[in-house]
Amino acid sequence: MMQVREAKHYHRLFDYLMYEYNLKTNASLADALCIDPPVLSRIRSGKTQVTPALMLSIYDFSGLSIEEIRALLKD
Repeated sequence: MMQVREAKHYHRLFDYLMYEYNLKTNASLADALCIDPPVLSRIRSGKTQVTPALMLSIYDFSGLSIEEIRALLKD
């Protein structure tokens, strides 16, 4: 049950990034974050979590602070 809840919040973060940076597909977001598309898919589906390395990739790509990234993951 917890995985579904986390996946929902990951969706919010990834959807925000796609909207803000005009990315049309998950593959383009994965490319921008320097991860493989299947990794992004596993995170979106709740099968794995956002790693510290991915948080840094999101930070580098977006310019969002770590606190802003975390806020997008919270309720």
